Amino acid sequence: MVDCHAMRESMTLLLTESLDRSRREQTHEHIESCAACTAEWNAYKETWSLLGALPELDVPARVRDQFLAEFATPENVVAIRRRSSARWLAQAAAVVVLVGGSYYAGNRTHRV
Repeated sequence: MVDCHAMRESMTLLLTESLDRSRREQTHEHIESCAACTAEWNAYKETWSLLGALPELDVPARVRDQFLAEFATPENVVAIRRRSSARWLAQAAAVVVLVGGSYYAGNRTHRV
C-alpha cells in the first residue's frame, strides 16, 4: 500500500505540475482511492485557488529598507536582474538559425 504521508508530500508538487508522469499518475490514483487524501487534496486545491485570487501588493519602501537593514548581508542576498528583451530576441534568433540550418542541411544531404 502506498504511504499517505509520501502522497501528501507529492500534492504540492502536483499543484505546481512538477511531478514526472508516473509519479503524477500514482498520486492521482492514490487520491482517488483514499478518502483522507481526497479531502487533503481538495483543501490544497481550494487554498491554491484562493492564493491565486489574492492581489499582488508592493512592499512599502520603509518595510523593505528595514528588512534589508536587519537581515540582508552580502552572502545571503542574490540580486535578481531581468533579462533585456534584446537578449531574449538574440536567443530566439539563435534557435531559429540552428533549427533552420539543421533542417536545410538535412534536406540537402538527402537530395541525391
